Amino acid sequence: MAGLLGTLLAACGVNRGPDDATVTAALQQAVEGSEHYVVGSIRYLSSFSRGTAIDGALTLRAADHDELLTAYDDVLQRLSAAYRELSPKDPAQVAVIARAEADRGLSAAAEDVVPPASAGHPDTDDLAAHYGT
Repeated sequence: MAGLLGTLLAACGVNRGPDDATVTAALQQAVEGSEHYVVGSIRYLSSFSRGTAIDGALTLRAADHDELLTAYDDVLQRLSAAYRELSPKDPAQVAVIARAEADRGLSAAAEDVVPPASAGHPDTDDLAAHYGT
């Protein structure tokens, strides 16, 4: 009986972890803690029908593509650690774009830094495996 009640409550969204606003705020704070962060925002969305995703656009201190990838690597590692600390139930697709401050035409996607286990964007499980978080 207790198992059935737990299943029903979980299906209704009860006890499924932190709400989207809490996760978004924590991820934003983690990203802003990077010495490479200039400006931009992160958004966490958890949807039964669309799945779970982290998206956004960031400008990072970088003059060229290599510096951008190094800076973005630091940001993704911080994002991964913060996500694991919050312990959301589901992995989230990471679709964040990073741009170089010195040249806004230079951009990188998460998959440019952390290869996804399957097609598309890496998810937070991919980040955790890559960074050991």
